[in-house]
Amino acid sequence: MNDVDTVELLREAESRFTLGKRSVHGPLHWRAVFSNGILLADELQADKALIAVFALLHDCRRENERDDPRHGARAAVVARELNGRFFEFEEERLERLAEALHWHDAGKVHEDLDISCCWAADRIELRRVGIEPAKWGFCDRTWPVARQILAARRGANAATA
Repeated sequence: MNDVDTVELLREAESRFTLGKRSVHGPLHWRAVFSNGILLADELQADKALIAVFALLHDCRRENERDDPRHGARAAVVARELNGRFFEFEEERLERLAEALHWHDAGKVHEDLDISCCWAADRIELRRVGIEPAKWGFCDRTWPVARQILAARRGANAATA
C-alpha cells in the first residue's frame, strides 16, 4: 500500500476531528476499521489503498456522537481536498471513495466490491455501540469474511475476559 501515506493521513484526519480521541467514532475506531478493511481486502482481492483511505477518513468530520447524517458527505469533501497530498487517486477511483464515504452510514449494500469492503469494515465495529452486526448490513461477498472476523474477535475477547 505504498501509494497511501497512512501515517500522515491519520494525523491530518485527527487534526480535523473535533470530538476528541476518546470518541466512539474517533481514531481508535478508524484504526479498527483499517484493520478490518485490510483483512477483507486480502481475502477478497479488493483495493487496499481505497479501503485504507476510507477507514482513516470516514468519521473524521463527525460533529456529534449520535445522529449526524451529513458527516459522510463532509468526509468525501475532505478526501477530495487531500487527494494528491497523502494519496493520489484518478477521478474514477476518487469518485468511488467519495461514494463510499458519503453513504457509509446509510445502511445500504453495494455491488462494487471495494465500496462493500469499506462499509463492511466499518459495520464489523458496530458492537462498540451495542449493535450486533448481521447479514442485512453486508453484501453476499463480504458477509462470510465479516463473520470470520467477528468470530475471531469474540474468541479473543472471551480469552482475555
